[in-house]
Amino acid sequence: MDSESRCNGRAEDHRGADWNLEMVVADNIDVYDINDVLWAMCSRADPVDATEIIRRCWSGPPGPIMPKERKGFSSRMIIDACRPFEWMKDFPPAAEIDADYQKSLSRIFQYLE
Repeated sequence: MDSESRCNGRAEDHRGADWNLEMVVADNIDVYDINDVLWAMCSRADPVDATEIIRRCWSGPPGPIMPKERKGFSSRMIIDACRPFEWMKDFPPAAEIDADYQKSLSRIFQYLE
């Protein structure tokens, strides 16, 4: 899920999801690039403060992990991988490489790909 970090939304707002894990990232993260998403999770999510587990959510057909007696309910885990709202102004900028420099490095080290 792509979310702008302008508001301090809570994970409980996403109870209608049909999956067991949801990650919220800032709008500067390409949600279709797994490297971007994992980078956001590793550099912006503190496991204590950035995760929520919601128990007994309504669910569709149970997956193979769910016991049959829990049919209709499952848990959700939400990871907030956005810059912390409380110190948005003071959060360090992301390190970036100039596109031309990145291309030249790719040519030099193409044998590593």
